[in-house]
Amino acid sequence: MDSARRSTALIRAMRAFRFLLLAVCVAWASSGAALAQAPSIKNGCGGALSGPMASIAMPYQRAVAALQGTEVGWCAAASDHDAGTPERAAMWKFVSAAYLLHALAGRKELTRDQETAVQRVLASIPGNGKPPAKLRDIDTAMYIHARTLAAEDGGAAQIALDGLQQHAPPVYRSLMRLSSRWGDAGDN
Repeated sequence: MDSARRSTALIRAMRAFRFLLLAVCVAWASSGAALAQAPSIKNGCGGALSGPMASIAMPYQRAVAALQGTEVGWCAAASDHDAGTPERAAMWKFVSAAYLLHALAGRKELTRDQETAVQRVLASIPGNGKPPAKLRDIDTAMYIHARTLAAEDGGAAQIALDGLQQHAPPVYRSLMRLSSRWGDAGDN
């Protein structure tokens, strides 16, 4: 009987230890220490992104996420921008549009959710009518949107492109494949 009591006590001790370990893990994880969120446009680059910049980028981020595109370098590129003036806000939109264009590059089709997310971006552009439904027309509309933003200030657009080249080379290469002369207002 003595060994049965020891065995029962050992089992109870092991259960108590597991419960305690589980409670500690849950408390640690919920405190944020275990699972710190990686900087993302979605979480404001870990708090480093200003409110106006986050609100500008959010529809683009949602569309990029729906397309399962990359955010690599987006927060780093944000450090080169602000939304203090309409011109600066336009360049931040241009950078955000670049990420969406990159996520759209080479696609043959979109799911309904992906199309809806991209159409929300297009619908938010002043002067745009009903967003297009065909992928080719969506690509064209996004391209025109990015070109229009870049044309607002060719020098600032070139600086934004240099930042993309540094922080997000694949996004930069996608833009360069689309156009070798971003921001040239006379070439629309």
